[in-house]
Amino acid sequence: MRLLLAFISSLLLGGCQLFSEAPVAPADEVRLQGQLRLQDGQWLLQPCGEARLFQLDSRQLPGFNQELQRLAEEAGPVLFADLAGYLQAAAQQDGLLQLTQRWRLQGEGPACNDVAFSRLLLRATGNEPAWSIQLGQRGLLLSRPGQPALALPYIEEQLPDGRLQVSSQADGEDIQLWLVSARCVDSMTGAISHLRAELRLNGQRHTGCAYFGGARQAR
Repeated sequence: MRLLLAFISSLLLGGCQLFSEAPVAPADEVRLQGQLRLQDGQWLLQPCGEARLFQLDSRQLPGFNQELQRLAEEAGPVLFADLAGYLQAAAQQDGLLQLTQRWRLQGEGPACNDVAFSRLLLRATGNEPAWSIQLGQRGLLLSRPGQPALALPYIEEQLPDGRLQVSSQADGEDIQLWLVSARCVDSMTGAISHLRAELRLNGQRHTGCAYFGGARQAR
């Protein structure tokens, strides 16, 4: 009887220890910018300013590897990427990045040398004619070839259908910028970003692509 009681007590104590253990918190999602290169059939990400290399697990982003292959054929073997995901341990390299979001892929541009990226909320660009809008905490900057850049205040609204609207009616300019979450390919460079943009500038309609900057983490 004593042996039986001791055995039951040990099970109860073991059960108390088991259920008293704190649950393991899930890893935080991270956003990384860096260079992508293909090595031994595997795409590796080297974050800006670091020596570490991460393998990519793109199973949650269908078509991602095909996007990389097409862009590499057009722009060269080394690409710039702005990605989000969860870091995990891996047998090879410095870890595994399980991808959850592709913010931007490009083969040309300032890449890691974009000094304004960390302060940027959003950048939208288009072609034919070329235009660019950058959003910061203090205002927007409208740039067009052959014209001086305009710094203007703006209002941002999240619309019920999921779109984001940015507008400004300052200094005689009528600016309406609509953004929707959808894959967008730049018609000139082939760069891929996560937002489609439509700009109505003084009544004229322009289309383009956009992405969130480093000062904004929302999807």
